[in-house]
Amino acid sequence: MDQDPVRGGNDAGPETDDAVSDAGEEATDAILDAYARLAAKRCDVSLAFVKIIAPSGERTYGSSTERFGPAARAAGSAFCDAALDTRSAYDVPDIRTDPRFASLASAAGRNDIRFAAASPLIDGQGLAVGAICVMDPSPRVNGDAESEALRELAASLAHLVDAREHTREGDRTQTELLGVALPAAADPIAIFRRGEPGVMPTFVYINQAFTDLFGYSSAEVAGKEPKLLTGPETGGEARAKILAVKGPAPVDYGTLALYTAAGERRYVQMITHGLNPTHRIVSYHDVTVERNAQAALVDQNARLRSLISIDRDAILTFDRLGACIDANPAAETMSGYSRAELLHTDFTTMAPPGTIPGGVPFAEALTAAHPIAFTRTFAHRDGSAVVVECTTIPIAVGGATDGAYLFAKDVTEEAKLAALVAKQAARASAICAVAASAGTSDDEQIDAALALGRATFEMDYAYLAEVTEAGSNVTNGYGERVFPVDDVLRADADRVRDPKRAGEVVATGDLGGPWRGHIVAALHVDGRACAVGFLSRHAGTYDAADREFAGLVAACVSLAFRRREQDRQLEHLANFDDLTQIHNRTYFSGALALSLAKGKPFALHLIDLDGFKALNDQAGHAIGDLALQASARRIAETSDATDTVARLGGDEFVVVRTGARDDAATFEFATALLAALARPIALAGDSFALSSSMGVARFPQDGEDASTLMQRADTALYRAKAAGKNRVEMAGGAPVATGP
Repeated sequence: MDQDPVRGGNDAGPETDDAVSDAGEEATDAILDAYARLAAKRCDVSLAFVKIIAPSGERTYGSSTERFGPAARAAGSAFCDAALDTRSAYDVPDIRTDPRFASLASAAGRNDIRFAAASPLIDGQGLAVGAICVMDPSPRVNGDAESEALRELAASLAHLVDAREHTREGDRTQTELLGVALPAAADPIAIFRRGEPGVMPTFVYINQAFTDLFGYSSAEVAGKEPKLLTGPETGGEARAKILAVKGPAPVDYGTLALYTAAGERRYVQMITHGLNPTHRIVSYHDVTVERNAQAALVDQNARLRSLISIDRDAILTFDRLGACIDANPAAETMSGYSRAELLHTDFTTMAPPGTIPGGVPFAEALTAAHPIAFTRTFAHRDGSAVVVECTTIPIAVGGATDGAYLFAKDVTEEAKLAALVAKQAARASAICAVAASAGTSDDEQIDAALALGRATFEMDYAYLAEVTEAGSNVTNGYGERVFPVDDVLRADADRVRDPKRAGEVVATGDLGGPWRGHIVAALHVDGRACAVGFLSRHAGTYDAADREFAGLVAACVSLAFRRREQDRQLEHLANFDDLTQIHNRTYFSGALALSLAKGKPFALHLIDLDGFKALNDQAGHAIGDLALQASARRIAETSDATDTVARLGGDEFVVVRTGARDDAATFEFATALLAALARPIALAGDSFALSSSMGVARFPQDGEDASTLMQRADTALYRAKAAGKNRVEMAGGAPVATGP
């Protein structure tokens, strides 16, 4: 990339040497403070510090979401000093358990810091000229991500400090200093020249990370306005925000949708700082992957179809902007409009102007963070007035409101429905509270909904069960399970499994057995048949209101059930290898760290398949994949349930075998693995033979940290390969075992 930062960016006219030096010093201070803020944001912590050891004296800069005083500064200085002393980056999961900071952990006023990470700043002469650190009140199991982020920032910041402290004249301008420091920054950085009031700023500098993300070169952006990066949904918003920025204060733009040179949309977090009256620096942090993942999850939750078939209620789904994205047949009947016409309709045009009770505008009720119930008159398509009782239920995703469900009931025939409205009022409020509860797990929401239904119907037991051809399984139960429920579920299994009867609620006053009263709602969630039911030892009488409320409870349960299953799928994808369905490298790294933390002896078996590449090349990738799957199954079947079995990539596997084991036991297991992997594999009507080589490292005798153990196991594996394959070598030079 052609780096050509603008020289002498201040157009204010000539300055004295002292003024230039002071301006450069202030610019450097502002940039150091910006680095501290960036470190806090990148590492998701509440406190961050930059400490510089300069000829002019020691300076410390901090960034925090709350005010920090001398005690916090002293702690930051101590963590920076530790990095300076060792000249290496480090992280402290919990300072209360680290002897290096025992006195700091017990100091008065220091109960708010548990986690810390720091990295030194090494200048061009190899001198430690400062350090950058982050701190947080909560301990963290693994600080690798924070340490890596700090190392990247430290490398970039060291260039800046080196340029500032060691330049011959000592009066480089802000943009010259940034031209030295910013090319190494991991995040995209741009410098803008501000125009006259109301005129958009223009690009004067971008770093390599900017080019890598957005695809523009320096020449392509030089003199261009920021709208170069904007699209239809960001142009006006971005322009208004950029023009509103004045003065040197830092401004957090939040997350914006920007576009690359190829037209690809990227979501970035933007922060800007003033350099001087004419220039500002902007950093961009790419959060596209996280944003798209969240958007996909929101879209799935927003389109839950199980709510649509609840008896008689119109149900509409709105997105976070208040636009209708789904409607059930009852909504079409109630309004006279088709589903296609209801989508993205401005519902304020269907009712007189004004607000709902409580002074809340109708549009705001659809995006509120809490349930709202109200009655409003809407205009039917044929011109008649329809009085509708509405309840909005926020869709909570990750603790944030991401849309709303609108439950609408036609109450035009007020006399006929008065009794039903009175009976359901308290119930609707209660189920809204359960559905909108934030900060609870999916299982807790399911249990809360079951508990509410059980209490409302005065039943003894409430359950959520999954019904398959093989039988039924109660996944959540609440209350007194005094009799078996298998017979009850078996009797309803055919109806529950029938997709055409999804959403149907059946209430039986007397089953004629140990269980008497029974209300059950059928659900179908992502093709899985489920039942939400309530059982009583006593016979009862249940009306339409009871069946309707049971349907609402079932709908609430289905929301949490779907989220729970999605969370489990995401967790599985994060920790398991997609091809072999054994654990992946990410899970193995965590399991190895946990085994090391426990301090109990274990053996690490590093396995590589012999001849796999030749098989893959000759028989094809499909056969190669089947061979990997078969090998993974054999390793898992040979290992114990307490062992960690993972695929590291390609044809390389690993087994962490826990427990105090002597060499004989280790060899016996290794030999069994070799034998299992050497058996011919029948694939696609043919038989293929593979062997394996293995390197074994034992904790603690062969190493006391993950890096050493992996290195020594890998070295032993190399020896096994070099000695003829189909054998195991021990890291400590113990006797060798060979396969059959």
